[in-house]
Amino acid sequence: ASCYPAYSSNLSSVNYIHFGAPKFWYAIPQNRSVQLENTLGSYFPGDAKNCRQFLRHKSYLASPSKLAASNCRPNTLVQHAGEFVITYPRGYHAGFNLGFNCAESVNFALESWLEIGRKAQYCGCVGDR
Repeated sequence: ASCYPAYSSNLSSVNYIHFGAPKFWYAIPQNRSVQLENTLGSYFPGDAKNCRQFLRHKSYLASPSKLAASNCRPNTLVQHAGEFVITYPRGYHAGFNLGFNCAESVNFALESWLEIGRKAQYCGCVGDR
């Protein structure tokens, strides 16, 4: 079974596949981000206690079936060549390529993002984060 990496940014991103194989995406919408953070905090209580932003370490996995059982069911999407995927701030997401492709992504912020940026927190448990 696939695993869902807990990854989020406080920025939006645009992702594009120029050519090649599709990409499979998992995503938790912004309005369920706190629920996901609490759920994964219960799975990794020591790490959550040591760092309020432990999910930013990008090293935590939970199976989609475990998340679904916790009411954190991820949305899924298959992105094909020539298609864009937009992610939003605090929208946890991850994916994997279904073969060789040429893809790129970039983070960005609009003026409407400024309030989100003011509230953003960072990992404080590692000096260079």
